[in-house]
Amino acid sequence: KSIYAAGVACQDLTAGRVKQLVITRSATSTSRGIGFMPGTSDEKCTHWYVSMLGYLKEYLGSGVFDTHMRRGNIILAPMETMMGRSFNDSFIIVEEAQLMTMAELLTITTRIGSRSRMTLNGDYRQNTKNPDFKTYVNALERNEVEQVSVVRMTEDDILRSALVRDLTLVYNKENLW
Repeated sequence: KSIYAAGVACQDLTAGRVKQLVITRSATSTSRGIGFMPGTSDEKCTHWYVSMLGYLKEYLGSGVFDTHMRRGNIILAPMETMMGRSFNDSFIIVEEAQLMTMAELLTITTRIGSRSRMTLNGDYRQNTKNPDFKTYVNALERNEVEQVSVVRMTEDDILRSALVRDLTLVYNKENLW
């Protein structure tokens, strides 16, 4: 999911359709957490964005990526900083959306400003404790919002590795999600 979003975002940035990429996610951990982390806001949240930043660097090339980072065209914006913000001329990538609460989903999707696009990357099968993302996606599908598309990926879309694709097939077959 993430690599596809990164590719489209980089195309939009390179073509000048947007001026910045905004990467966000909830600071929700999938395990027990990692405790207090020292450093600036960017330093504290960078570990949450390592994969996406790697994809962006791969698509843009190191030099172009570094230039965009220095110029502030690639923004790491933790969900905790979203209230009151608007993102114009932006491509907003929301990572691990299945971990978000309904309040976070409503908050982030109402930050979309003029000439902006957003992708919510998530797999609700990966969070059985919180059904909010599934509820949110189902509501969007029921109400057919004109500018919203829901893309459901299958095992054929997995790019990470053949092993992950094969494991996902097993998880689906054995109903392990």
